[in-house]
Amino acid sequence: MTQRLLSLRSIFFLLVVSTVFFGCTKSYRFKWVNYDETYCADRWEKNMNNERLKDNVIAYMDGKGVKIYEIEIITDRTPDSCTECTCKSGRRIKCKVNRGDIKRAKGEGFYE
Repeated sequence: MTQRLLSLRSIFFLLVVSTVFFGCTKSYRFKWVNYDETYCADRWEKNMNNERLKDNVIAYMDGKGVKIYEIEIITDRTPDSCTECTCKSGRRIKCKVNRGDIKRAKGEGFYE
């Protein structure tokens, strides 16, 4: 009986340790990258509707081989007062990508 109890405890301990280890490893595989939206110089179709913009960014990045696991649109700055295409709109696009895709995301204008 004691042997069986020790065996069950050992299995439970290994299960807990494995869950913690693999859970931490999985979250380490991803990284958030950012993109400051411009008035009209972005590589994907612009849209004032955040949900449609998310779809456009996801489709564009998917075509470039970058899978987006999560995406957020944040307005966290004052829009630039200039009217040139490269001026910033004030919206920031945050994307959670695989760490292995960061170089490609940076090639598309994202930053860490």
